[in-house]
Amino acid sequence: MKTGGSVEAVSLRLLTGTVVVKGMRIANPPGFSHPDFLELRRGEMGVRLASLRTDEIVVDRIRTEGLTVRLEKSGSRENTEEIFPRKSGKARKGEAGKRLRVRRLLLEKTTVSLPLLDREKEVAAERVAIDEPTGRGRGALVSDVIGQIVAESIRATAGESAGRAFLAPLSGLGGEAAQAGKSAGDRIKGIFRDLGR
Repeated sequence: MKTGGSVEAVSLRLLTGTVVVKGMRIANPPGFSHPDFLELRRGEMGVRLASLRTDEIVVDRIRTEGLTVRLEKSGSRENTEEIFPRKSGKARKGEAGKRLRVRRLLLEKTTVSLPLLDREKEVAAERVAIDEPTGRGRGALVSDVIGQIVAESIRATAGESAGRAFLAPLSGLGGEAAQAGKSAGDRIKGIFRDLGR
């Protein structure tokens, strides 16, 4: 992921293996109208403590509350392409680092802002639950899990056709949840065609 960000507070409850994040922001790259690409009021992650000693941390659930994702286009640039640059499959295999395996993702009060011709369109979902968002039996790097949460948020609120338009940068993340990308030439045409009616 190529961008800056901030978090207001992080707390860890050792006895339950719960991590709570409040006030998380991921900045947009320079040149986009909104300062933030993603805002999260509160996120909670339930971790299996025994897995902390392994290469793959098992997360029983991630729950987001008040997640806002802003998809933007500036000229020929898309913020998703710059924040989540495409990675080749060969480079991914050699990547080191702790991996997360997420069993359940719960999105509550999620809003996605989409560019629609000359204005923005906001779409929202009150509550969506997704099992195995990183793919069945698979783990992903932390930055990839954030990408997959974004991908599922777009799909849950804007629908598959709108999601495909902006999800191509996330398609190289490796999990079933992020495999909705189409060819680069179809991304923007699809969103304007499907949402512009």
